[in-house]
Amino acid sequence: MFGYRANGWIAALIAQQWWSFAGAASRPAVTELHVQYMANYFFGDGWSVGTSPTIKVDWRGEPGDQVTLPIGPSVAKVFRFARAAPVKFELDAFYAPVHPSSGGQRFIFELKMTPVVPSLIPGPLFQP
Repeated sequence: MFGYRANGWIAALIAQQWWSFAGAASRPAVTELHVQYMANYFFGDGWSVGTSPTIKVDWRGEPGDQVTLPIGPSVAKVFRFARAAPVKFELDAFYAPVHPSSGGQRFIFELKMTPVVPSLIPGPLFQP
């Protein structure tokens, strides 16, 4: 993971490679790359806008039919309910102009609810 945080902004890149290594012999093998890129701008009163789709590459897919590349916006709002911890509600709407022709995702809509926990690291890890 790589990230950058500035006043009102956060940007990050998270990459994962997934492999299957055990299980039933009849189950298909898996080898996929997942890369999530994100950028968010934070307004006052708990509102934010940005993007955070995940690019997927199925290394075992048919050549030319392996990549899903979604793009699109997200909007989020943090709410505090009474004395409970704050909760972030986020709505994402992604379109994948590049996607597998058989069974690939073309439109992706996500509604996320995330509990907000306080920062465990109060300041920057590295000083320039």
